[in-house]
Amino acid sequence: MKFALPQLTLPKFSLPGGGGGAAAGLVIRASEVEFLAMKGKSVTNRVRVPLEGNDDQALVTAIQKALGAVAVKTKRLAVSISTQDVLFRFFTIPVVPKAEWDAAVQFEARKYIPFKMETLIWDYRVRPSDVPSRLDVVFAAIQRDAFERIQTVLTAAGIQPTLIEPRSLSLARLVDAGRGKQPTNEFVCLVDIEQDTAHLAIVKNGLPYLTRDLNLLMHVELPAASDDAATPSTPAEGTTPDAHPEAVESATDRRAERLLTELSVSMDFFMREYPSTTIPRVILIGEETRVGPWCRALADQLHRTVELGNALLGAQVQDNIPLSFASAVGLLRAIQEPSTASLDFLKRITAKSTSVNVQQRAHALSTAAASEFSASFRDPKALTVGAALAATVMAICWIAGGQQLSAARARLNQSKRSQPAIGWGLEAMSATELQDLQNRAQAQVTLLKTIMDRRVSVAAKLDALVRSMPDGVWLTKLSFDNMLDADGRSRAHLVIGGACYLSEASKELTAIQQFEQQVKHNPKFFSGFAAAQLNQNSAEDSLSQHSYRTFELSCNSDRNL
Repeated sequence: MKFALPQLTLPKFSLPGGGGGAAAGLVIRASEVEFLAMKGKSVTNRVRVPLEGNDDQALVTAIQKALGAVAVKTKRLAVSISTQDVLFRFFTIPVVPKAEWDAAVQFEARKYIPFKMETLIWDYRVRPSDVPSRLDVVFAAIQRDAFERIQTVLTAAGIQPTLIEPRSLSLARLVDAGRGKQPTNEFVCLVDIEQDTAHLAIVKNGLPYLTRDLNLLMHVELPAASDDAATPSTPAEGTTPDAHPEAVESATDRRAERLLTELSVSMDFFMREYPSTTIPRVILIGEETRVGPWCRALADQLHRTVELGNALLGAQVQDNIPLSFASAVGLLRAIQEPSTASLDFLKRITAKSTSVNVQQRAHALSTAAASEFSASFRDPKALTVGAALAATVMAICWIAGGQQLSAARARLNQSKRSQPAIGWGLEAMSATELQDLQNRAQAQVTLLKTIMDRRVSVAAKLDALVRSMPDGVWLTKLSFDNMLDADGRSRAHLVIGGACYLSEASKELTAIQQFEQQVKHNPKFFSGFAAAQLNQNSAEDSLSQHSYRTFELSCNSDRNL
C-alpha cells in the first residue's frame, strides 16, 4: 500500500489574442456592463450591454450576453465593480516598518469608517506624505456581504475573476499612465458621466483620494424631450457666461448645472481639508456628443481647465473606441503592467481564506489517513506499512500545527508592536499608587462632567443678537463669562459693546434704544438673563471728524442658560 500527498495544480490563464500584453476585463456599472479585450494597445473585442433590471439575475444575464456577443474563449477576467458599494478614505499614519502597515492601517481606519473591520473586505496603498514622519494611506473597503454577492453573480455568469477592483481606481490609473513614472503633487478631478449619473474621483499618482457618486437628476425636473433635444448648444462667439448669465443655460442642460454644483462643492471641500493642494484640471469621460459641449461652460464657471479624456485614452489605445470605455482601458493596465497601483479585494479575501483552505485540506487528509492507519493494524501483513503511514500522519499534523502556531505568534507580536507605550512611569507604580491615581482621575472626570452638563450654549443667542441689529448699528465688543459658584450654579455675564452713526444724535439715540428693546424682548436671546443695563456715550472719529454714539449693554444671569 502506498500513500502520496495530493498535488495542487493551478489552471493556466489564456487571454484573447495570445500573449504579449493580451488582457481582457469586465466593467460593472449601475446601468450596464462593458467587456474589453486588448493585445498591447490594439483592441481585439469590445461590447456594451445594458442592464434590463435591478436584480442580480439581470446582471448575470447582461454579463452572459456580453461574453456571447464577442465569443470570448477565456472566462478568467479582470473585473471593475460599481463604486456605489465601495467606501474610500484617505488618512495618514506614522512612519512604521512595512511589516506593521496592516496593523497601523486597521487601527487608523477604525476612526474613519462606520463599520466593524471584520465585516469588510479592504485593501490599501501607502505613499510618502508631505507631512514629516507620516505616510499617506488610500483605503478602500466593501462590505463582505456585498462582495460575496458580486462573487456569486460572477460565478453564475461563468466568470473566474483574476482581480476585483473599484472603478475609481481603474479611472485613476489612466491619469497615472498619462503623467509617466515621476510622482506629482498635482491632483486631477475625473468625472465619468453616464446618462443620469456620474462618478467623481479626485486622484493623484494613480490613486483616488476622494470619490463621490452623483445623481444628475436630483432636485431637477427635466422637460419631456428627445435625446436630440437634450443636446446643449454652443454659446455665440464672443459671449461669456459672466457677461450673459443666460449663456450657461444655453450652453448646457440641467444635468450640467447639477454637475457644476457638485464639482464646486467637492473640490472646495477637498481643498479646505488639504489647503496645500491644487486641482488645476477637470477631465470629463462619457459620450462625447453629450458631455463635449459642457466643457466650455464648466471651465468658465470653475475657473480651471475642463477637457475631455481623449488624450488619456489615446495614450493607451491605438484604435478609435468610445471615450466611455476609459474605465475598461484603465482596468486592463493592471494586467498589462502589474507594477501599477492596485486595490484588489479578491487578493485580500483570497489571502485570508487560503490558510483556512490549507487547514481544511490538512484536516481532511489527516482524518482519511488515520482511518486507513487504523485498518492496517487489523492486517498483520500491513504493520510495516502502517508504521510508515503513522509517521506520515504525525508529520502532516506537525506541519499544520506549526503553521497555526507560527501564524498565531506573528499576530501576537504584531499586536504588541502596534500598541503604544503606557508611559508616565505607570509600570513602576504599586497597586496602591495606581488606585490613588485612578481615584483622583475619577474625581476630575466627575468635575468635568458637571461643568459640561451646566455649560452655557450661546450660539443660538448670538444668532438672534445679530438679527436684532437695526440699520446704522455695529458691534465693537463682545465678551461672555460663565463661572460656576461653589454650589455649581451658573453665573453668566454678557457684555455687548457697539456704536451707532446716523448723522443725527436723536436718531442714533432712538436706534440704540430700539436695539436694547429688541434684545430684551427677543426670547431666543434674552431667555435666562435676569437683567440688562444700557450705558451710552458720545465719541468722535479723529480721522473723519464725525461724531457718533457708543453704547454698552450688560446682561446678567444667576442661573444656567
